[in-house]
Amino acid sequence: MTISNLTNTYSVDGDGAEVDFTPPYKFFSTGTNYPDIQVYLRTIATGFEVLQTYTTHYTVLAGGGGDPTPATGTIRMVTAPATTEEIHIVRLTGQLQNLSFPVGGEFPAARTESALDRAAMRSIDREGEIDRALRLPASDPASALLPNSSDRASKLLAFDSTGELVASSESVPAATSSFMSPIL
Repeated sequence: MTISNLTNTYSVDGDGAEVDFTPPYKFFSTGTNYPDIQVYLRTIATGFEVLQTYTTHYTVLAGGGGDPTPATGTIRMVTAPATTEEIHIVRLTGQLQNLSFPVGGEFPAARTESALDRAAMRSIDREGEIDRALRLPASDPASALLPNSSDRASKLLAFDSTGELVASSESVPAATSSFMSPIL
């Protein structure tokens, strides 16, 4: 099998009626558990998101192949996301490598293919995380190292005259917008 979809995220606006959502990518299951899938419900107006819990908020139908074969599947929400919400389904493939080759005997082709699929999926998942991270251009000489926690406590992140990250001398303002209050 090949892994031909280069994404690990799937997002859809709620309509208050639809409960079934099928991401275009494959994922693994562990029988009755789907540890590689995370489902978030996000309020569109505020950006506030809540990680959903498997069996409490959603189930998975006909998919998520177990080892050795990953498969696509449908995420079924217990309650349809409202028109004011988005559903975000993210695959984060686990880091364990569980293939062990036998000494002698037949080559385990199906299990080897599964391990290679898992490695490719892990790479795609990490690339998705990196794409959403704050990054510096490759040609930028600045360091992205954050100041230590005691130096940045109750301060704002800023850039100095050379473009380096610093904890500003300004403190967090008391009055904030309703959008920023969950963050601050």
